[in-house]
Amino acid sequence: MTTMSKKFQVLLTLVGLLWLCTANAADKQIIKIAYLSQERAVPAALSNLDPFIQNKGQLGAELAISDNNTTGQFTGQHYELKKVVVPIDGDLVQAFNQLGDDIGLVVLNVNSAQINQLADLPAAQHKLLFDAVSRDDELRGANCRHHVLHLLPSRAMRADALAQYMLKKRWQKWFLVVGPTSEDQLFAAAIKRAGKRFGMKIVAEKAWDNTYDARRTAQSDVPVFTQGEDYDVL
Repeated sequence: MTTMSKKFQVLLTLVGLLWLCTANAADKQIIKIAYLSQERAVPAALSNLDPFIQNKGQLGAELAISDNNTTGQFTGQHYELKKVVVPIDGDLVQAFNQLGDDIGLVVLNVNSAQINQLADLPAAQHKLLFDAVSRDDELRGANCRHHVLHLLPSRAMRADALAQYMLKKRWQKWFLVVGPTSEDQLFAAAIKRAGKRFGMKIVAEKAWDNTYDARRTAQSDVPVFTQGEDYDVL
């Protein structure tokens, strides 16, 4: 085949693809997705290196829609994103109910306690909800809803993965430090469960008050806090 023939064949292929895209433009499947989040109060800063991002997740959703619509030109699909950000004192339930029946997919960026509250609404029964932020074990167990998909690993999954890594490294003596929040307590429980499951030994457990004293540093606090114990991992 001559060079001119090859170029002509490529040109015909491109023209054919262009014709298919044009012909199917009106027949594309429209997939509507809602991104629902609620603003949060800015927490106390622990470090300037870890800034609080109010619209965390929103930009990722927009990028995903853009990428999928590029592929959708060839798969006959078009994705539309409806962004709903509820103020701190706003009514999240009302915002969900106003999404409309034509939206079947909803990405939730809300607190763990609000996920099942929204999932149990009559308006949610024919929608598929994506939990994008929670790590609660209960939401994946007894309190799991059939139309909710959890995207992140749970606390138990993370603790099991950590324990398996420690087992591989033969770091079997753990010093467990537990923070003051309810989230800290739940993750500590997951760590204990994973440690027991994989044969680890918690040689000491202490509570950390997490006070914001600028005079305290990790270099000075940790040796004092952990002195007298023989451990592999803190």
